[in-house]
Amino acid sequence: MQRNLNFVHLPIPEAQVWETLENEQQAVAIEVLARLIAPATDPSPKQETEHD
Repeated sequence: MQRNLNFVHLPIPEAQVWETLENEQQAVAIEVLARLIAPATDPSPKQETEHD
């Protein structure tokens, strides 16, 4: 028997916080997240530096 869990009705605290931010603050947050995500999605291999 498979159960379906319906979490749609549960409030998400992060969404409430997001809605309190001004447009400029939201834009800055999106820019920071994009800068963090972009390197993680880069398929080119990274060269590691030697640590002595």
